[in-house]
Amino acid sequence: ISSLSAKKRGAQATPAAKPATQQPTPMQPPAPVIKAPQTPPMQQAIPQPQSYAQALNAIKTRMTADQVLINNSFNPQFINFIRSLNLSPTEIQALLQAGMNIHATWTDNNEMNRNILSSLRNSIQTVTQMQPVLQPQPIQPPRQVVQPPQPIQPPQPIQPPRQARQPQQPERKRPTQQNQPKKTQPFVQPPAFKPMEPIQNMGPAENRFITNNLIMLLDPRKKETVQAGAGSLVQRALIALYQQVSPIIMTSNIWEIIIRAKEIIGEQHLQKLRTIKNPQQLMDYAQQLSSQMPMLGSTGVYLIILLSRINFDSNHINCYFHNANNLVLVIPKRYIQTNMPNAINLSPIEQAKLCGFNSAVLNAATDMNPSHLLQQIQMQKSKPAPEGKFIPDLTSLFTIQKKNGELIHPEQTSKWLIYLSGHGGPAYVAPGRPREQLILIAQIAGISGSQFKQLMNFFDKKIDTAYLHYETCFAGGANQTFVNETLSVLDVDFLVSTQGIHEGETFSGIGAAYTQTSLEITGQNYIEFFKLLRLFFTQQEAFVAMKGKKQDPIIKIIKTLTSSPTPQNQPFIRFPSAGSFVATSQTEKVTVQKGKSQETFLQKTEVLTKTMVHAHEIEQKPINIKDPVNVLVVNTPRINVAVNLGRKGPHGHIAIVIPSPEKSLPGYESITYFKEINWQDTIQSLLFNCSYLNARQHPQTFVVNNLSGVLLPQSGLPAPLNSPNIRHFIMNIQPILGKNMTNAPLPLVVLNRYLSAEQVKVAKIGGNINVCFEFNDTIYQGIFAIGDTENVKDLAQNIEQLRFTATPKNSINMNALANNFLSSQEIARIAKPITLESIAQFINSKIDKQDPSMAIWSGAEIKDLRKFATDRANK
Repeated sequence: ISSLSAKKRGAQATPAAKPATQQPTPMQPPAPVIKAPQTPPMQQAIPQPQSYAQALNAIKTRMTADQVLINNSFNPQFINFIRSLNLSPTEIQALLQAGMNIHATWTDNNEMNRNILSSLRNSIQTVTQMQPVLQPQPIQPPRQVVQPPQPIQPPQPIQPPRQARQPQQPERKRPTQQNQPKKTQPFVQPPAFKPMEPIQNMGPAENRFITNNLIMLLDPRKKETVQAGAGSLVQRALIALYQQVSPIIMTSNIWEIIIRAKEIIGEQHLQKLRTIKNPQQLMDYAQQLSSQMPMLGSTGVYLIILLSRINFDSNHINCYFHNANNLVLVIPKRYIQTNMPNAINLSPIEQAKLCGFNSAVLNAATDMNPSHLLQQIQMQKSKPAPEGKFIPDLTSLFTIQKKNGELIHPEQTSKWLIYLSGHGGPAYVAPGRPREQLILIAQIAGISGSQFKQLMNFFDKKIDTAYLHYETCFAGGANQTFVNETLSVLDVDFLVSTQGIHEGETFSGIGAAYTQTSLEITGQNYIEFFKLLRLFFTQQEAFVAMKGKKQDPIIKIIKTLTSSPTPQNQPFIRFPSAGSFVATSQTEKVTVQKGKSQETFLQKTEVLTKTMVHAHEIEQKPINIKDPVNVLVVNTPRINVAVNLGRKGPHGHIAIVIPSPEKSLPGYESITYFKEINWQDTIQSLLFNCSYLNARQHPQTFVVNNLSGVLLPQSGLPAPLNSPNIRHFIMNIQPILGKNMTNAPLPLVVLNRYLSAEQVKVAKIGGNINVCFEFNDTIYQGIFAIGDTENVKDLAQNIEQLRFTATPKNSINMNALANNFLSSQEIARIAKPITLESIAQFINSKIDKQDPSMAIWSGAEIKDLRKFATDRANK
């Protein structure tokens, strides 16, 4: 699982990446060459242990940290030392865990620590499945991995790892992806990917494409560097290079990590990886190479195998360097040959022109040798590149297609289909700070809000953009509102899609699996993504015939880019005519690992639109939502018919999600009113399902006039005297914008009290929650607070412990209760005496002021519409 958050990655022992705003010194010496760690002779030999206990004691008391771990990766000599003891797999695992727990170097960054821990655990799993070595070798202290700055020179070759032995027993199932393990099978060389089918009936062989594919990976702030380590953007770049269906624009730091890794590993080892047939031996060999490549991080094994499958010579790849900024353009030759066979023999510069790029700012690489490419990158680094010039220089890569918003040569235009990715950050507005500053705070796909606006304006006004999909952390919530406002102000005419349901991180599962015939990339299928997009925009009938009648076309396209069907990754689509991002209904098949077995189930998102709700209201029919729906997105503030959410399904109950608004409005409050909900679960589970996917920057209030089906004893409520239903349920969520910048443990959930901003991590949004309802002529109240919504399982279990304070209806102080949900000015306007019913009705009436269209469907007009519908049906 890789995150697109802006959190720093890499081990603490490596130097930090330079800030993007720091100006490089002219003629700066080249960056250091990272070499494979050497192991000089030990100063003092450790006697060979004869038992597990002696080995454990040696790890605890006699070994230094660098004898066990090199930059938080196991020292190969330490692995040989453990495996030479002729111990059981359980004992080997325990000793490796002891070495990890005692000698790992932890940082103050939880995300980095999680990466370190995940990498070490993967290494332990790999080692425990390997055969023991015959001869022990002494453990020796390694030298530092990062050498002092020096001119670029050929790196010392990595010592060939020991050839993994053929397993003496049937091969085990090996998980190739965290949530989708596959059965190990004999590995053979992957066949060449079938290229995208060219569009038929193009007429004469003109020098143009019918659509221009493009992958953009932007990291101008250098979150991923040789020193800080590889992350999600390096993964995406390697996948794009492997699949060869699009040009790739990337910042030079991403390209540098790839080329540096290729140089250090060496062609000899990459060639050997290509020839290994057995999956276990392939993984073992890549694991040993990865242990000497700390800059590749926890996904090093996967990245090295991918790297071995990519041909970087000039017969397969064109590489271009921007002449003024740290940008690289890579165009696979297969992309050119597939789309324009007649152009394959042209010069690289001419080929770039045909792909829609401006040759005036490009310097084509004449030598694809890693050392030469690294020298070109160093030359780029030596030139000043102010942050304010990044977007102008980025957009200068394109050939202009429009003037004054109109196509210059409509008959020759090629539509752009763009995938954009980069690290993101939350657009949180501190108290007292105007919301207009969102444009300065938001971090979207690697660039600031103002830069994003510049880029979208260029896509709309200067080139013929048809579709943009962007992936970034914090793609929902306030960032999504900001993007929508930006696109609305610019009045763009292209489709935009993204993934992200609230003010939290999004994740994408990317991995590799080995089938009987090929290496299979899971989670980022750019081949299908661009194939479907081309059909969608150029051959609609063929697209409809392929997609089927029941599936939303854009959802089918977006699904090619994700294998993490978590609710947080809910896709949102913006059509120009609609002017807002909207969720769409979808169904996914999800496979999870439970112990030694796999479980597959359907997971569905249902969307209640205003039109759908009005149709039910006219006919006075309840809305029935049944399993396997696990997310219900409510796009209307009021539902005047019963909503039947029924019993909890095998994989949980239904989360109720209220999307962020289309625009940033001062003092905005989200209000959702339900006439009736049938909820056959506890009240506590309703509180959880109304909160964990609704982390927002604005207050939210839910009102349920009649709540039926609740499991009363499990909710801590007595047996009913008359009606078993709960009346006038009100839930209010007040956002908490986190300010805590420490790594101290912070509360996930607290019951019966509130949290302060200092008790919530910075870049997180929590919530202080008030709830009340009427039952058995008694008013029940409860308060709790959520500090973090990411740990869903623990969150649900903690909220389930909440119990309510019961007060007889006639003796409660209603002014104090009303103060939990309304302002003092609003309380003064409520008809007296104040009751829980009058509070609920007042909150309901606020909807009509926020959304005047809701008031149309009330009273006599509903009766007239119902009569009209009945008359039409009779006729």
